[in-house]
Amino acid sequence: MLRVAVAGASGYMGAEALRLLCVHPRLQLVAVTSERLAGERLDRVFPHLRGLSNLVFTELDAARLSDEADLVFLALPHMESQRAVPVLRKLGRKVIDLSADYRLRDGALYATWYKADHIDAAGLGEAVYGLPELHRKAISGASLVANPGCYAMGAILATAPLLKSGLGRAEGIVIDGKSGVTGAGAQGRKIDPMYLYTEANENVQAYGITTHRHTPEMEQELSALAGAPVVVGFTPHLVPLNRGIFTTASVPLAREVERRPPARPTSWPSTANFTRASLSCACCPKASGRRRAR
Repeated sequence: MLRVAVAGASGYMGAEALRLLCVHPRLQLVAVTSERLAGERLDRVFPHLRGLSNLVFTELDAARLSDEADLVFLALPHMESQRAVPVLRKLGRKVIDLSADYRLRDGALYATWYKADHIDAAGLGEAVYGLPELHRKAISGASLVANPGCYAMGAILATAPLLKSGLGRAEGIVIDGKSGVTGAGAQGRKIDPMYLYTEANENVQAYGITTHRHTPEMEQELSALAGAPVVVGFTPHLVPLNRGIFTTASVPLAREVERRPPARPTSWPSTANFTRASLSCACCPKASGRRRAR
């Protein structure tokens, strides 16, 4: 049984990780941290976990977590994980970081997109981008995995098969993403008009135009697939849903193709267990080549 801990377990990402980890047959949840809720029982904060855990939230102490757990999930605010990761790795623990701290291979990009310098160059150099459809083998042997951003995951899954097969061009890619309000994480708990019910309900809001932080992730992974620099035009939207993302990727074709689609998409390997590829979907019954991921 692998012992796991979740740091930052009181946020939306942390809560979702707990929901999955508490019922995993090969994992034992041994510690949860939250600066805001230290001293509170986990099952009082999240009643749906009653009977599954009697843990109490504690403040984050990376050295203590390394004594208690074999694997640590970090669901901390951006630019905070890089303070804990060096300690955990030095003490021989594996880490899955759910924040953005280790997603970008070029450390200089953090100053541009996150307005802060990256302080763990060694960790950044060894981190593996945690998209199994592209990096399954590297993930299996990694000591530090960077969980992809939500918009980035949808955009990459939709676009990668076209670039990987040579059917799509690297120039002129446009990504349209629509996300539910919990996608903002703890940002949605702030007093910001765009998250208020009266503003979000029955409304669609574009935001972060040309500045959204998931853009460099998309460009990084798609550039690697294309073998040339890829620049995407990405526009995110907030829609009145709790969760979920709908991504539309427009990719210019590199050559003429028949309008009739192939019998089935063959771009993803059979080991891509979390991706379902179909030639049509319920919401677009006459469309072809739509790709859905759960």
